[in-house]
Amino acid sequence: MCIDQKLHQVTLRNVLFLFVISIINTIIDAFISIGYSQFYLLLREYFDLTYSQISIISPIMGIFVSVIKLLILIGLFKLMGSINRNEQQAYVMPQANHRDFFAFLFTTIFCLPSMMILLPLLPSMISGFLYSYIGFNFLDTNLLMTLNALLAPTLLTFFSIAISFIIIYFSVKSCFIREFNTIPLKLLLKAVGWAYLYLILFNIVINIIYFVISFSIVSSMHSYSLAPTAIMLVMLLSVVFVVASIVGMVMFTRKAVRKYFSQYNAI
Repeated sequence: MCIDQKLHQVTLRNVLFLFVISIINTIIDAFISIGYSQFYLLLREYFDLTYSQISIISPIMGIFVSVIKLLILIGLFKLMGSINRNEQQAYVMPQANHRDFFAFLFTTIFCLPSMMILLPLLPSMISGFLYSYIGFNFLDTNLLMTLNALLAPTLLTFFSIAISFIIIYFSVKSCFIREFNTIPLKLLLKAVGWAYLYLILFNIVINIIYFVISFSIVSSMHSYSLAPTAIMLVMLLSVVFVVASIVGMVMFTRKAVRKYFSQYNAI
């Protein structure tokens, strides 16, 4: 968006524009969060929904709110870009490190859905954990266990996204052979779309295989003495499953990038 709205140069004016965007977006985000919490209170008090019913609605509403926040952020960038119209500078594509640039854009777009859902939750989780640690000093064990139960999955997901980002970035970097004079955003989106399609199909297949094999192992071990063997085999199968998932992610993201960026001609 900075490049699209000609806010990419590091000038005092552009830095101030980004600062204003950050402040306005933070205020809007706070009001959206308040409305989001009030919506759940409304569901519980006036519609008498159970926890299981709300848990079904929650992911859908989370995605909807994330999309709304993203559209508002895009609108703020476009507004600042229109104000900055008189000082727009054309973007010059860096030829020396275009592979790094395209790999970073592809990886960011690929990981964006996960980051949109998770990253807004991370600061509140960490601040809540630190507040409980400092304020209660481990006196309230139940509260600490509750916060750990909330924080640990979030941190685990955060590190998973970070590791996936690094793996994808370095695996697709060498695939960006084709050179461009502008940012090929449509081709990047197409490559990300194909990567998701490949990975969804691949994960469906390996999950079916994992389920069938693990179910066969467990069901065949009727004797109590053979139970440890079954557990070890399922654990080994889980390790193989994780390795296969990582290999599939690398292989299919590279395949999707090569589909549009492996040609040598420049555009």
